[in-house]
Amino acid sequence: MSTTDLEALAGELTTRGLVAELTRDGLRVSNPKVVGCCGSHPGTVITCRDSVGGRSWFHTSWGEAPAPVTRPVDAVRAVRRWLSRTPDQTPSVVLA
Repeated sequence: MSTTDLEALAGELTTRGLVAELTRDGLRVSNPKVVGCCGSHPGTVITCRDSVGGRSWFHTSWGEAPAPVTRPVDAVRAVRRWLSRTPDQTPSVVLA
């Protein structure tokens, strides 16, 4: 797991109003402005993993891969969209 890539992503996410905390499991992200279905706020844990072809991608705890680590702004857009939904809305999947 690339701590540097997760730290850069954390900076982008917090700039846009999300809460991001680097833990030993990955980058824990939540949206304090939306009530969550299973906790206080919707959230996910993001990690970095190599995918087919050797490129590193961000991966959520939901099994989604929003963007390669070289495109953190794309990952931010997807994560913000997912974490902005209310509990009765199903996240739409973004295939990068």
